[in-house]
Amino acid sequence: MAGLNRQEGVYPENYVKAHFLENHDVVRAHGMIDDPAALRAMTAFIYFMKGAMLVYNGEEKGDAHHVTLFDKDPVDWNGDIDLTNLLKRMHEIKQLPIMAEGSYEAKEVRKGVLEAVHSLGEGEEEKQLIGSFNTTGKKQVIPTQLPEGIYKNLYDGSSV
Repeated sequence: MAGLNRQEGVYPENYVKAHFLENHDVVRAHGMIDDPAALRAMTAFIYFMKGAMLVYNGEEKGDAHHVTLFDKDPVDWNGDIDLTNLLKRMHEIKQLPIMAEGSYEAKEVRKGVLEAVHSLGEGEEEKQLIGSFNTTGKKQVIPTQLPEGIYKNLYDGSSV
């Protein structure tokens, strides 16, 4: 996490860096992350990071096989994992101005639980977009430093 946060001070204010879970040089995300809930959480976290998101061929269907750069690699559209709706919704969230114009910080709250914050403005005008991502695949209570209140889950529109 320190490396991600260091980018805010090292790169120019308007930097755009591409983030990805998988490509032809690395093992498929589903090849490393067996649990579908953990895979969804990690995919959402990568999408929530500051910068652009690269979605590799087949990632939206949870392909787990190794990819080579030189062979034809058709997508198995009948696979058992479908991340298409998650990717669409995270793309919509990514379009919010705070995602491009604000500052960004990420931390590991506890093992496997990540929190990322986009902030824009100062003082009473400050707005924050906070993401909590449980990459363990197990249900658990996630502590926050947020004041008591009702918050909107941007993914599904529910109140939290």
